[in-house]
Amino acid sequence: MFSWIKRLFGGERPNPAQFSPEEMAQEQAFNEGKQVALDEALGGMEDYVVHAGIPFYFGSALGGTLALYSFRRHIPGILYVTQELFSAGKGIRPMPSRLGYFELAVAYRDDENQALGTVPPSAERASRILNPAARYASMAALNPGETAEIPSGDAQPNTCFVLDRLDLPGKSLAVLGEPFFILLVIHIHPSELAFARKESSAKLLERLKARGYYPYSDLDRDPVV
Repeated sequence: MFSWIKRLFGGERPNPAQFSPEEMAQEQAFNEGKQVALDEALGGMEDYVVHAGIPFYFGSALGGTLALYSFRRHIPGILYVTQELFSAGKGIRPMPSRLGYFELAVAYRDDENQALGTVPPSAERASRILNPAARYASMAALNPGETAEIPSGDAQPNTCFVLDRLDLPGKSLAVLGEPFFILLVIHIHPSELAFARKESSAKLLERLKARGYYPYSDLDRDPVV
């Protein structure tokens, strides 16, 4: 773990003058390599980013949230991808899945003809899905094929999702020789969650694909079960 992040979570206010130049250079090189890998695998990032007011690694207690990077060339619609989980400092990564370390993603069917430079209407929904999933990943390993349920509060239905590895035909992801993958978070209806837990996530994913709903998290559709 980077020493300045240790100081932050240890209660000491971080001081940029104390940051190690070697730590900062390592992180920058790692992030640049990851951006290149994602661009090559997903077809290039869009110009706009859903920025976070407070970085995610500051923690939810301080209001930290993920910055989300959007891609439109991998699937019809928009794919939001995180870039803060698979970091140079292994001590601040989430727990690895059985397939290794990952970044998260969620997909929506946004209008590709919207005005350039504007934030898509799905950006807020993506943030509401990926931030809780990322926080959960810091406490328990997340794996493709698993399901999860996050309490929504305020008498609202819980947020339910199923996980899958994003398919990258003929391509792979790595930074400085270290592989990683994209863990896709798919928002589903409560009845679909119950079906996946009873029958299997694989059967639910088959039904979503058969109806043309995969890999999207739009819930303005009928449940498949």
